[in-house]
Amino acid sequence: MRTVTAAALMACGLLVACGTTAAAPTGVVVASATASPTPSATPTPDPTAAWPYDSSPTGVLAFRYDPAWHLAECAPGVHYSWGVAQGPATTIFIGSAASAPTECPIEDESPEIVIASTPIASVTPSATASSPSSGSSPSVAADPCGGSPVQTSVTVSAVTGTRQFITFPSTPTCNGIGAPGIHEVLYAFTTTERTYTVTYFYRQGDAHDLTAEVDLMVQHTLRFSAT
Repeated sequence: MRTVTAAALMACGLLVACGTTAAAPTGVVVASATASPTPSATPTPDPTAAWPYDSSPTGVLAFRYDPAWHLAECAPGVHYSWGVAQGPATTIFIGSAASAPTECPIEDESPEIVIASTPIASVTPSATASSPSSGSSPSVAADPCGGSPVQTSVTVSAVTGTRQFITFPSTPTCNGIGAPGIHEVLYAFTTTERTYTVTYFYRQGDAHDLTAEVDLMVQHTLRFSAT
């Protein structure tokens, strides 16, 4: 009788009682079936979030700009210390501390960045860079100072326009704003009511190249509305 019982117990799992669960051997770690959490993606901070905000009702535009810059707006029909601004375009002059405009300038004060907003009825066909049509490459006009322009399409606030990067020869055939230029960045956009241009001129003798900051201002903050 003792032999039969031992055989039955051997058949049930080496002397482990039938109907019970065997414990894990001492020192053996049993892996958990719980899945590890998936790490969440870290949002990229907005480099322009702390920049000052400017809104122009007459220019029908708004944007943020580098806090080291200073700006002055020329609005048609507005009285300034030197007189009344003329012309259909609203122009915003922007400069760093080295060339900071204080108010709408009566003459060229060598601003580094110029934003112009012009009613569509006042624009001549050659006044701005051409906007690309669907499925075609944007046309590039010859640069009057002998520069080499490279033009690409860019979409800002649902408006598709152009960005030109113009590199000037070491001995330019003409001066730009102030001193001879090294390169120029020119954005051009057209809405149903206005044309907009943003021009940055990097000149010989300038302390810093602001191309990256200008691209951030235009591509990440420019709005074709004053709100």
